[in-house]
Amino acid sequence: MKYQLASLIATILLAGTYALSCNYCMEGSITVNGNKSDIPDQVKCKTPQKMNCSESQVSCMTGTMTASLTKDGVNEFRDVQIRNCSEIRDGVAGCNAIRDENTKDGYTTNSFKCKIDVCSSDYCNAGSSPEISLMMGLLTVLAFLVGQ
Repeated sequence: MKYQLASLIATILLAGTYALSCNYCMEGSITVNGNKSDIPDQVKCKTPQKMNCSESQVSCMTGTMTASLTKDGVNEFRDVQIRNCSEIRDGVAGCNAIRDENTKDGYTTNSFKCKIDVCSSDYCNAGSSPEISLMMGLLTVLAFLVGQ
């Protein structure tokens, strides 16, 4: 009986990994030759939205990026903060992919700073006040009780 219950709990926990939920926000600006404009359709990170991730999105991420770029004599500065569902498991690899994306189409990088943190529990990218999903919390308590 204990084995069957433990197996059921493990199955539910594994199924829960495919239903990851994360905080979402994106804010920042782009400055071109001194003219600054905000990124359209911003969701402020002080009041992020809740979102359900797709099956391929295995982590929640929190990222910041600043980049100074030049193309055809035009200077551009990008400053972005984001929280979102993600397919990446490694922040360094994520930053390298962002650098590659920012420098394609003839852009030259003058400076680039990027930091991405990834985590894999519900709403773990909340910032200073992480949340735990009710289902995962209840399953953890249940698993503890079964082990008694």
